[in-house]
Amino acid sequence: MARKYDVICIGSATVDHYVSMRGSISTIKKGVKVLTHNYMRHSGGGASNVAAALSKWGLKPAIIAKIGKYEDAGFILDELKHYKVPLLNKKRSVHHSDNSTIVCSVKDKDRVIFVHKDASSDLGPEDVSKEALMRTKWIYLSTLVGKSHNTMKKLMPFVKRNKINLLFNPSSYLAKQGVRKLKPFLSASKVIILNKEEAQVLLKDKRSGEAKLLEKLHKLGPDVVVITNCDKSLYAYDGTQHYRLKPPKVKVCDTSGAGDSFNAGFLAAYLKGYSVEECLQFGQALASSVIQHRGTKHKLLNHTAAKRAVKRHKITVQKKK
Repeated sequence: MARKYDVICIGSATVDHYVSMRGSISTIKKGVKVLTHNYMRHSGGGASNVAAALSKWGLKPAIIAKIGKYEDAGFILDELKHYKVPLLNKKRSVHHSDNSTIVCSVKDKDRVIFVHKDASSDLGPEDVSKEALMRTKWIYLSTLVGKSHNTMKKLMPFVKRNKINLLFNPSSYLAKQGVRKLKPFLSASKVIILNKEEAQVLLKDKRSGEAKLLEKLHKLGPDVVVITNCDKSLYAYDGTQHYRLKPPKVKVCDTSGAGDSFNAGFLAAYLKGYSVEECLQFGQALASSVIQHRGTKHKLLNHTAAKRAVKRHKITVQKKK
């Protein structure tokens, strides 16, 4: 069967509400009203963000994400259409589309995100066509919970049996389940990307350093493991080589979407045949661009712009056998 899509992104598609405050988030007290100076609305969600970034690279992504029947659904669909990303599952959820409220602090240069998961937890077997999965080279799987998580868990043997490449991006929600419960996903994955805290929780190991965590995760099945560590260095391991990248210093406006843009840049480069070292550089280039602007999809870099960003920011990778 011909491969129609480069990547099918499975996860959430949300509406993100951004409010900005000038003071520190830590100064908020119970019962007070906080005056904000800016409000914006954007689409977000792991599957939506990554699909949009892949499209900017000239790839052919599609998305499987459950959305609701109400006003927010139209907003999400318009944004997907703008990025030329088709939604493969047509059945709407009876629940509301997922929403996030992101409180950004100008002083802290950081944010707090209040997430309400609703429709994204309603993905059933009828929404994920095996025929569609057979028509893609890769699956990008972000965190799903509830019914949606169980649906994808049952499909992992099919994915593995048919040698469909999988990039798995578990969040802390899933990492808490531990290796045994996530084994179907881990063993089917070609690439796993998660942050250090998630890796520690997943492996129940808070003592080992990044190198040991990477090696433990690699033994569970994937070819490549990447561990990010916020604004500090990120690390990767491919079974032979250890990699370390220290992000460049850029003016940070909003860190929302940094992980999704990194994952998309890494995956896009991987699909185009770049080395792990170069994939890390491209992933960082996209993340560094997105965090300089408000919104998870603002200033997504295409392939050419990402190349320039790697050179401009002098993004380099240290390697060690």
